Amino acid sequence: MRPFDETAETIAVVLAAQVAIAVSRSPEFGAARDVVEHAQRDLDDDAQIGIATGLLMVNEACTTEQAERLLHSAATQDQKTIVEIATRIIDQHHHSR
Repeated sequence: MRPFDETAETIAVVLAAQVAIAVSRSPEFGAARDVVEHAQRDLDDDAQIGIATGLLMVNEACTTEQAERLLHSAATQDQKTIVEIATRIIDQHHHSR
């Protein structure tokens, strides 16, 4: 014997759907989603910078600190963000292969 009959299960499914809709529309859920998306973008940016730093270290035979200074210098000179410069370095590397 099952603890809930078919009607109770159907009502539970409908209620769960309504609760999911209510939660997804709440300001708290939206704020939490924004925090997660921002954190993911930061991680992605850090990964791009790390890859570009490594490429510079290999191509320019320099240290991590020197590669980071090269990134900062290029960003300042080109009036771009470090992430934009990193992306350009990675793209150039892919196209040169």
